[in-house]
Amino acid sequence: MERVISDIITKTFDTMDEIFTSFVVMNKYDELPDTLPSDIDIAIPIEDYNRLDSLVGQIGQRTNLVITQKIWHNYRKCAYILTPLHITERFRLQLDFFADFSVKVTPLLITEKELQSKTRTYGRFKVPDYDLEFVFLLMRRIFKNDFDEEHCQILKNVLENDLERARSYAKKYFSGDLIDELIDNLLNRNVESVNKQRETLWRELRSWSKKQSRGVYAIQYWLDQIKRTVFRCKYPVGMSVAFLSPDGGGKSTIIEEINKTCWGTFHYIQNKYFRPRLLKNLGHYNVINPTDEATSNTDPHGVKPDGFVKSIVRFMFYNMDFVLGNILVRKAAVQKYLTIFDRYYYDYYVDTLRYKYCFSNKVPKMFAWMIPEPDIVFILDAPAEVLYERKKELTLDELRRQTVEYRLIADSIKNAKIISVNRSIAEVVDDVTSTILLYKAKEVAKAMNQNINEITGIVTESWGG
Repeated sequence: MERVISDIITKTFDTMDEIFTSFVVMNKYDELPDTLPSDIDIAIPIEDYNRLDSLVGQIGQRTNLVITQKIWHNYRKCAYILTPLHITERFRLQLDFFADFSVKVTPLLITEKELQSKTRTYGRFKVPDYDLEFVFLLMRRIFKNDFDEEHCQILKNVLENDLERARSYAKKYFSGDLIDELIDNLLNRNVESVNKQRETLWRELRSWSKKQSRGVYAIQYWLDQIKRTVFRCKYPVGMSVAFLSPDGGGKSTIIEEINKTCWGTFHYIQNKYFRPRLLKNLGHYNVINPTDEATSNTDPHGVKPDGFVKSIVRFMFYNMDFVLGNILVRKAAVQKYLTIFDRYYYDYYVDTLRYKYCFSNKVPKMFAWMIPEPDIVFILDAPAEVLYERKKELTLDELRRQTVEYRLIADSIKNAKIISVNRSIAEVVDDVTSTILLYKAKEVAKAMNQNINEITGIVTESWGG
């Protein structure tokens, strides 16, 4: 995998050398190409930023990587995540591009002119001068509020390359006494004192931003924030998927593996059992004898169903959770989460007895119109005999009935996909992973105004700006 990573990064920067006017690798350049950092910050001229979708599309084409995310972070700041369509372990190539350096609600900290002019050469890369690099890294740490020992050591190392120039340049952005004290603390590895300075540093940084970003720039910035908010809601970074199958389908194992293979495309992954769980189980609200809800059922048909009234009350209560809880699921999608459901509402179509309901599947089908659909519903399928050998919690005849019913669900839901699990777990995981990544590639292609190959996910034609 190390050789593959090195080849991918080398080809990425070979392409960038050809198609970009200029670019400056702002961080982790010393780790490239042998190590794949969590993200790579790249400063580019405004003319390249204005055609960035097209440029990144070309990177995808030439490296045979799928573009699974476009994350519009801030004004003149956008990140893209690229990945092979078929992966077996964690992989994330995240390229963070910006024309001038800003952080959330704090624009124009470092101008495009400064970023493009204060540079030096490191190997094949154009990288920031030590004084600019120190200020850039310092601003990031101030914003993220993470002056731990590791980050303080990095700042110290950069400082020691050109101490006086870094000190002088930093005083352009911060008061002199504050910088002198900070540098003394960094050189003496006094992490606690550095952290105590953070609030003052952050206050001065915001003050600098306000002075720099007035007038026309401020208007452009806030108009862009409105456009960015609309974009992030229209094209959420995250998504939701659900896994359905009879017992023995291997949902838990597959979900565990998907948490690894999809890690790179999504910044966070959350796993849910059956429903969003904004509301707790109904028994939890019993003041006399509260009960917690189980997240597994080893004897799904070994319990007596509730009476009709209690069944309907529970059913409608949990339907409310599906509806209201979807607000949290959609919010999580905007916040870069992949939400994975182990079972979902459609399970009712196959087996209401599992959930202790006394009515048939006609009742949940009547209310299906109100239930939000996951972006993809995976139906794990295998012969009943295979499922029975894996898990003998249900009879063979019941498993035969359920496999037929689950296949019928696939015919009734437009975003359902049947996945054969009568093969190796590696093949199943690859099928599921590539389906999720291809879905994201298609969504990103719409956002970037591009055409992609429907099978490989690679960009074929781009009209992006």
